[in-house]
Amino acid sequence: MVLPMARIPGLSALARDYLADYSRVERFFCYDHRQWENYHRAAERLQRRPSPPRTELVELLKRQNRTFGANEKTMSAIERLASESTFVVTTGQQTGLFGGPLYTLYKALTAVRLAEELTRRLKTEVYPLFYLVSEDHDFAEVQWAGLLDAGHSFRTIEFTDPHPGSRLPVCARSLDRSIDGVIDELDSMTPASEFKSAVLEQLGSCYAGKVPYHVAFARWMIKLLQPRPIVVLDASDPGFKSRAADLFERELREDLSGRAMRSTNEELRRMGYHEQIPYQHGRPSLFLLSNGRHALQRENDGQWRSLNDDALHGLAELGPERLSPKAALRPVVESALLPALCYVGGPGEIAYWAQLKGVFEAFQVHMPVVKPRAGFTLLEPGIKRRLNKLSLSPLSMVLDPEEARKNTLGATLPPEFEEKLERFRASTDRTWSELRTKIAGLDRSLDKVLDRGKAQIMRQVELLRNRAITAAEQREHNTAEHIRVIIENLRPAGELQERKLNITPFLFKYDWSLIDTLERRIDLEADHHLFVEL
Repeated sequence: MVLPMARIPGLSALARDYLADYSRVERFFCYDHRQWENYHRAAERLQRRPSPPRTELVELLKRQNRTFGANEKTMSAIERLASESTFVVTTGQQTGLFGGPLYTLYKALTAVRLAEELTRRLKTEVYPLFYLVSEDHDFAEVQWAGLLDAGHSFRTIEFTDPHPGSRLPVCARSLDRSIDGVIDELDSMTPASEFKSAVLEQLGSCYAGKVPYHVAFARWMIKLLQPRPIVVLDASDPGFKSRAADLFERELREDLSGRAMRSTNEELRRMGYHEQIPYQHGRPSLFLLSNGRHALQRENDGQWRSLNDDALHGLAELGPERLSPKAALRPVVESALLPALCYVGGPGEIAYWAQLKGVFEAFQVHMPVVKPRAGFTLLEPGIKRRLNKLSLSPLSMVLDPEEARKNTLGATLPPEFEEKLERFRASTDRTWSELRTKIAGLDRSLDKVLDRGKAQIMRQVELLRNRAITAAEQREHNTAEHIRVIIENLRPAGELQERKLNITPFLFKYDWSLIDTLERRIDLEADHHLFVEL
């Protein structure tokens, strides 16, 4: 069963048009991702552009990926990136606890599949690369993992913020001994299963000790994706950011992203679209890393004011190691420093990429193809049985669970039941009255016999009614519980499953082969959200 991505609940109008009516939004992008010849065109443009030698990039990636525990295929892929004819399919995400929501894995698997397909079609090597958004300062976004407990209720587990209220980037935060308790909580909240102990052991090997939070994420992602040759990049690395020094300086001097986005945002509004990234006058698309991660405001004297402490900074003080790109500049940095053929993103990212074509052009950087990631809803056997029992489709439960609930839960009793009982009572009254008339004067004691007989019948009728009501209420209660469980699994906390649940509890039950199954189900030819029966 499939659901066209354009029908997914909650999509922005722009993302919906990108998926279902590309002609309406093509002016905001460089390539239609559905046409394979566009990937050839993108590769040709990349090969024509002047680019710095890749030696330093290769060495940086080798150093990082050894730290992350990369396999031999990944290390070999990094070596091959030294060739000017080798490209990457990039994707990325914030470094959520235990891998974050399911869609993070789905993005990575889409990049893996697309890189394999492009290698075949372009007859040159293309590898997947996962970009760690490791400088994000909103720790609340990444400190949790979602799961369903043994009672099929949505729960979250959290790694407690060691610096509450601060704007420290994630890469400046490290695990402590409390992570062991978080893993124990994950264990206690999920039922025993065949593969659980082995998966927990692997998870504990990644989330252990005092390693940086984002490094633990990278290690777990590589573990999840083995033996695939996915390359992981930590963009907070000073060695990587030094390569972006010219880009950062141009952004500070010329306000390139702001000027480009201002005109694009006006056009988006004219077309009835909502802008994901608002334009803020005088604020470059760079954060200052100083006692946290803070916005800068351009002053008239050529300096920049920190909106944290009002300190003024001249251009010479703002070296690349002290700066962190915002969402509007990060894709440009990524594409400028990597041989990026394509970016794999979710619907929300597609919407903000529509704001960036002018930014890419201002920096004279090639804008890659933007490919929607795969989307899945996982149907476990118990949920499938409940759906079948109630004659419900998973599609209806995802699109409008409340409407499906309302249609399934009817009245306590069939509407004609009370009516038939009332007709029976009335008929009994008439019959008893006729009998009384017929036997009148024969024997007065027969009146009492008739009264007792009628009372017994009426008691039995009332007993039947009460038992029927109890049975119907129990059936409705059971139905309501079935529906609750189905909704909690398919739309936890009112959102798509892939946005709330973590992969780890699924691995407890289905082992690593689940990831192979998901990869095989990715259809690069169609923008579909798939229902996968486990």
